[in-house]
Amino acid sequence: RYDFDKTDDPIPTQVTNNTNNAGNGGPIVTPGNGGGGSTQGSDLASFSLTSSSTSVTAGQEFSVKILARTDKDSANLFVAKLNFPKDVLEVVSLVKSNSFIMSWTEEFYDNATGKISLVGGIPTPGFKTLGTGAEMVTIKFKAKIAQTANIDFDPQSVIYRDSDNENILNFTSHGTTININ
Repeated sequence: RYDFDKTDDPIPTQVTNNTNNAGNGGPIVTPGNGGGGSTQGSDLASFSLTSSSTSVTAGQEFSVKILARTDKDSANLFVAKLNFPKDVLEVVSLVKSNSFIMSWTEEFYDNATGKISLVGGIPTPGFKTLGTGAEMVTIKFKAKIAQTANIDFDPQSVIYRDSDNENILNFTSHGTTININ
């Protein structure tokens, strides 16, 4: 289980709220371990979220997929950490049947804190996408009350390159917004 409050061994990242080339204004996460700075482009490793619905009613279940993209380099370890409003949403289940991940080391969610931590890997030669994101996992949520809910990536999310285990995550989407009626 991942300790979200751990402070003695943080993953080195720098987060800025700039606008990316897609214009969606989400945070840009740049490796802090000599990754060479942030360069925007289609060859970057990234995480994004896609939802089955952006508008649901209280009590309704819906799905959110975590997509990973690694067009330039093969990656072997994927660490996706998300935050969600605990009073508005609850995780019902994690569905891994369509996942590219071969070995899971952590599949954790806590509805009391609104945290999700998913860590999975691929043996060498790793995993590489070709122009589109691949499904890491589908998260089934249930809407609890009528309100707007933002599901966002935690800045501690990372993607490690297979060849040298360097964090190559250069962009993480701003997440997704669900309107609950």
